[in-house]
Amino acid sequence: MQNSHLEYHHSMLTLQELIQHAYKEDIPTTDITCDLTVQKGTECTATIVSKANGVFFGTEVVTLCLAAVDPRLTAAVLIEDGESISKGQPI
Repeated sequence: MQNSHLEYHHSMLTLQELIQHAYKEDIPTTDITCDLTVQKGTECTATIVSKANGVFFGTEVVTLCLAAVDPRLTAAVLIEDGESISKGQPI
């Protein structure tokens, strides 16, 4: 008898693999606009805001997404997983 749950588990992508796949699909080479308008070595900050009211679960996703782009990127997550959030609230 085959264990379908075990087979399903082995076929799933890890979160990190899913993020890598998404970036490869969305960013196949380089961003020409950034290459032409932003000097190499420029530092910046960004704020992620909630699109709607809800409950936040995403600290790991944010961290892995940034690391996939550049391991030097860091995030200061302002709320904890499981906290209620409001539309427009900085995360």
